[in-house]
Amino acid sequence: MSSNVLKYYKLLVTLPSLRLTMLMFLTTTTLTIIFHKPFILLEDVLVVLLLYEHKVLNSRRLFFLLSLVNIIYILRMDALAALFIGVSSLLLAPSFITPFVVTLPLWVLDIKAIVPLIPFTFLLIIAERMKASGFGVYWLRAWMNDDYYPLERFVHSYGKNAEATTIKIGNVAFTDVHFGLMRFSMSSLMPHLMALRGFIPHRLCGSHERNASSRWEMYKILKSLTFTNDDVNEKIDIKIMDGNKINVYDIKEVRIVEHKEGADDLPCIENLTLADPHNCEGDRPNAEELMRELGTLKYVEGRSCSSVEVCKVKLNGKGLCWERGYLIKYICDRPFKHLILFSNNMKKCYREELKKMYDLTVVSTVDDHTRSGIGRNTYEPASDVRIVSIDDCEKIPLSYAVKKIRYMSMGDVIFSDESMKRIEKCIKLGLVVTTISVILALIV
Repeated sequence: MSSNVLKYYKLLVTLPSLRLTMLMFLTTTTLTIIFHKPFILLEDVLVVLLLYEHKVLNSRRLFFLLSLVNIIYILRMDALAALFIGVSSLLLAPSFITPFVVTLPLWVLDIKAIVPLIPFTFLLIIAERMKASGFGVYWLRAWMNDDYYPLERFVHSYGKNAEATTIKIGNVAFTDVHFGLMRFSMSSLMPHLMALRGFIPHRLCGSHERNASSRWEMYKILKSLTFTNDDVNEKIDIKIMDGNKINVYDIKEVRIVEHKEGADDLPCIENLTLADPHNCEGDRPNAEELMRELGTLKYVEGRSCSSVEVCKVKLNGKGLCWERGYLIKYICDRPFKHLILFSNNMKKCYREELKKMYDLTVVSTVDDHTRSGIGRNTYEPASDVRIVSIDDCEKIPLSYAVKKIRYMSMGDVIFSDESMKRIEKCIKLGLVVTTISVILALIV
C-alpha cells in the first residue's frame, strides 16, 4: 500500500488516551452548558446515537471529537462545529446527504451552518466517480473500530472469481491465498485457523489481490481444504540453487524464493510454483525482474530426504503475532531445517543471524496480517527471536497432494497501484476542500 496513504490515515487515528479524552469531554460539556445554549447538546446526543451505536467510532475517538466540537461551541463558531461533525459522519455512510442529516440540530438553529458542508458535496461526488470514497471510508472504519462488515461487503461487490491452489508436502500447506487485508478481516486469520486444523501454513506467490473478499469466503476455503488422496513418496529430493540476487530451495515442485536484499509479496509467474518465505523486508519485485533472476540460478547442492519430523516450538521475540511456530526437519543425507514463524516479515539482515544461531537452512514467516493496522498492535517485522522450547515432535510421511478451490478474491480492481493513486488523489483533494470549508466556516 502507498506509504502516503498510510501517512494521511495515521493523522486521523493518533489520539490521546481514553481517560484523558473522557476528562476533556466532561470539562468541555460543562463549559458548553454554562456559556452556550444547552439545546446545542442535542447535536452531541445525535452524534453518539449514530456514530457510536453503529460502531463507527470507538469511545476514545468519539469523546475526542465531541470535546473538540464543544470547544468550538464555546467559541460560538457553530458553522465550524457543523463542519467537524459533518466530515466525521461520512464514516457512517460516504454519501453527500449524510453530513446534512447528522448536523440537523445545528443548521436548524442557524442555517449558515450548512455553508461549509457544500464543498464536501462536490468532493464526494468526484470521489464516488473515481471509486475511491467507499473503499477509503470503510477501510478507515475497519482500522479505527474493528468494523469489518462494511469493508468486506464493499470489497466483495468488486471482487473477482479466483482459484486457490494449495500444495501439501507433509503437513506444510503452501497456498496462494493471501493472508490479508488486516487484523481480523477477510483472510487475515487464515494461517491461524489452518494451524488449528493441523496444517502448517506457508504462502505461495501473489499479494492483496488474492485476499479472500470476506471472512465467509475464507471459511469456505478452509471447509474445502481436505486432502483424501495423498501421494506418499518414499523420498523427496531438495535442490538448493543460488542466483545473483536470490537463493532458491526447490522442494518437489515448490520453489521457495529468498531475496538476498529483501522482498515483499512475490509476483506469480505462469507455469512456476513460487513460494514466498517473506523473511527479509524489501520492495516488491515485478515479474520481469524475478524472471531475470531465476535465469541466473546455478545448482549448489541437493538433499535426498526419506521422511520429515515436525516440531512445535515456543518462541520469544519482537514482531511475533503468535509465540508458537514450527521447526520442520527433513530427514535427508544432510540436514535441512526449516523454521516457520507467525509474523509479517523479518527485519532486514536478521534472517541470516537466526539461521546461524539455530543451524537453519530456511526461515519463513507466514505473512501474518493480524497485527497490521495503526493505533493498536501495529505491524513490526520479526527480530530478536529466540526458540524457548521445542516439543511435540512427530515423524510424518512425505506425502504430497494438491487442492484447488474456487473463491471470491479481493481482485485488483480496488487494491492496485492505480487504485491507491486514485485514493491518494482524493485525499489530497480532500485536504484542499477542507481548507476551503474551514475558511467558509470562519467567515459565515
